[in-house]
Amino acid sequence: MNVASRLQALAEPDTICLSQVVYQEVEKKLSLGTVVSPERPKLKNIAQRRTVQVAVGLLMLGLVSAGTLLARNLDFPAPLGLPLPDKPAIAVSPFVNMSEDLKPSFQRSFTAHLKSYVYVVRGGWYFVRWTQKANAQAQQIWERATELDPQFALAHILLGWTYFVEWVWQWSQDPQTLERALTLARRAIALDDASPLAHQLLAGVYLFKMQHEQALVEAERAIALDPNDAHSYEMLADILTFAGRPEEASGILEKALRLDPTFPAFLLADLGLAYQLTGRYEEALAVLKKALPLNPNLLPTHEILAVTYAELGLEEEARAELAEVLRLSPSISLEVRRLRLPFKDPAVLERWLAALRKAGLK
Repeated sequence: MNVASRLQALAEPDTICLSQVVYQEVEKKLSLGTVVSPERPKLKNIAQRRTVQVAVGLLMLGLVSAGTLLARNLDFPAPLGLPLPDKPAIAVSPFVNMSEDLKPSFQRSFTAHLKSYVYVVRGGWYFVRWTQKANAQAQQIWERATELDPQFALAHILLGWTYFVEWVWQWSQDPQTLERALTLARRAIALDDASPLAHQLLAGVYLFKMQHEQALVEAERAIALDPNDAHSYEMLADILTFAGRPEEASGILEKALRLDPTFPAFLLADLGLAYQLTGRYEEALAVLKKALPLNPNLLPTHEILAVTYAELGLEEEARAELAEVLRLSPSISLEVRRLRLPFKDPAVLERWLAALRKAGLK
């Protein structure tokens, strides 16, 4: 503990500090990329021994900092012209230390975690494209991340979101798909109960299991853990919208947009839904049209637009948006939407289905 705390104090932002012993063991099992050697600081009250500082490049760590790789936070497609490096960038700097006994089990654990981190980042490039094929690729990569480091909560959360999206967007017909997301959410919370991301995922699963009260509890827990996370408020608003409280939800989403002024597509789509359900059609269209260029593959934006246009009697526009929905999820049908949309009020569900039927959905 003494050594670990001293090493952490020496680490600059977005870096990892470890001893020479650990570095040498990790390098045997994993290529660490470019290495440089700055100065040699001393560790107070620890016997002299050579150690190293390993700084993992900002590209790697920045992409997976808390909150940035959550499904609902990743609204912008990755630039196709910037492929992910096949190994993390490393800077090594020797410094003086005193008496450290690092166990082989710790060294193995560090290696596994670093490898898992790389897989987490790679999966993110696919996931943010919001297509069925890319989601399946992200799922496969994140499955591997959980295998490499079964204690890595973020890997379980992200994997859970791939199953959640599969279920919600009707990419999977397997009734166990949502249960798999539930299992991963619970596993993530067991590993890190203080993660708002894990509670957001669990809230989403409960919502689509029609357990609205349990979903509200988890969303409120996520907000309590991080009151500045816009996407925890977004999840809370989603639950309120489907539970029949869209007016309250719209206010919460407006607050979320103030917390995250980059206007991520999911926030705008959800706000459009809340406006649409309260009859604020022009406002709904305005925010939904703003969401479209942020991510043209975001299925909810197209579905909400199709319903809004249909209710306004703009059938040509409604059919065009439904065509986009079917492009992204060819298996979507009225029958399955009836089973999967989590509207608490059956009358609201019937209204939604009627609009989709009017837009041309069979």
